[in-house]
Amino acid sequence: DRAVLDDLLQMAGGATAVVDRITGLYRTQSQERIADLRAAIADGDLDRLGKAAHALKSMSFNVGARVVAETAARIESAARLEGRFVDPSEIDRLSQTHDLSLREIEDWRRAA
Repeated sequence: DRAVLDDLLQMAGGATAVVDRITGLYRTQSQERIADLRAAIADGDLDRLGKAAHALKSMSFNVGARVVAETAARIESAARLEGRFVDPSEIDRLSQTHDLSLREIEDWRRAA
C-alpha cells in the first residue's frame, strides 16, 4: 500500500533518509522473522511461531506490506488461537509475497 509509504514520507517532513532507514530495517528484520517462522515449524515451537508471525504482521502493516501482514496474521492466529502449525508451503508463499512487497517498496522509493 503505497499510501502508507507516502504517509511515512510526509510524517518525516519529506526526508527520504528517514523512510530509507525504516524500510531498510523492515527489509532486514522481516527476513529474520521469516527465517524464525521456518525454524519454529522445523523445531515444533508453536510459541516462537506465534511471536515471529506477530512481529512480522506489525512491521509489515507499518510499511504498507498489507498482504504480508494479513498472511502473518493468519499464521499468528493458527499458532496462538488454534494451537496449530501451518504447512511449510504457507511460509514459502509468504516469502514470495514478501519479495514482491520489497520490490514494490523499492519501486516506490525510486519514484519518490
